[in-house]
Amino acid sequence: MKVTVKRDELARSLAALTRIVPSRNTNPILGCALLSAADGKLRIAVNDLEVEAEACVAAEVGAEGAVALPAKPLADIAGRLPEGGEVIIEATADGAQATVRCRRSRFQLPSLPPEDFPHLQGAASPVRFTLPAADAAVLFGKTAFAIAREEARYYLHGVYLHVLRGKLRGCATNGHQLALAEVALPPDAQSMPAVIVPEKTVREITRLATAGDLDVSVSRSIIEITCGSTRIISKLVDGTFPDYERVIPTGNDKRALTDGAEFAAALARVSALAAGHAVRLDFDSSRLTLAMQCGDKGSSEDAVEAEYDAPPLSIGFNSGYVAEILAALDADVVCLEMADPASPALFRAKGRDGLLAALMPMRV
Repeated sequence: MKVTVKRDELARSLAALTRIVPSRNTNPILGCALLSAADGKLRIAVNDLEVEAEACVAAEVGAEGAVALPAKPLADIAGRLPEGGEVIIEATADGAQATVRCRRSRFQLPSLPPEDFPHLQGAASPVRFTLPAADAAVLFGKTAFAIAREEARYYLHGVYLHVLRGKLRGCATNGHQLALAEVALPPDAQSMPAVIVPEKTVREITRLATAGDLDVSVSRSIIEITCGSTRIISKLVDGTFPDYERVIPTGNDKRALTDGAEFAAALARVSALAAGHAVRLDFDSSRLTLAMQCGDKGSSEDAVEAEYDAPPLSIGFNSGYVAEILAALDADVVCLEMADPASPALFRAKGRDGLLAALMPMRV
């Protein structure tokens, strides 16, 4: 194999793909990127047995073929080569190693047999539809913070993507926070099965959505996402997502409105003594007061203007959880709906239907 590619395109593709490569693995081929040259293109693929990602860049192909090279060293090399240059990658006749050249720089890397590189099978009998980039950013980008990370609850290790009441919904929960987002149902997505998209894939989809609309194929075990010249194939979480609607409160009759940016800034100031500590929110008719007691570290207090037309209320939350919710909502005006100090509260972005977060309170 011999191929010539633009350094900038190679570096950009490798930087994105190597996020998939596992840091530790017992199978050396999983640390490799598979480079395949043919038909004026260089295809680069990585695989961790759960997610496979592939990018394609234009190339001058001197000799067709494939080679499996260490992914992260190759990405580091490409990132350090001169911008605007051309990179020549050439495998030896026996395929045991490859040379990477750019101007006066020259590197030799060991190669593994390309036939040993694993591939995930695409979605069998999938539902196919196009998901607008903005909708993908909402479904996944606004819910990912609430994904659980405890190993025991593996069925919460992703975003639950499903069709409900004529909308496409994404939901994630870790038992303390719950995030829910819904968008218009894309054409041809009506029969999509309910699936749990794993956290690593959620992150990649969110990044991919910054480049454009996504072509989505979904079966009960595989999701496949394509955007431009990049494709991701991922296994889905094999489990049953809980009936999350049962934990979303419907009787929260105390409502407060406040500026989202000012709320987030005041929370950051109050949390300066102890990030992630419990914060007490005190509501009255015109003000939201934030207070934190940090033991021998001291205490802190701040306040923002708020609209509140119910009896005074004090409620406590994990300040880190509140900060994550405010960052995800990214709202000009945040609406808090509460019942009492012991019941879950709802956070909404005013004027943006279909986006909410629920948060369990803490005793303070």
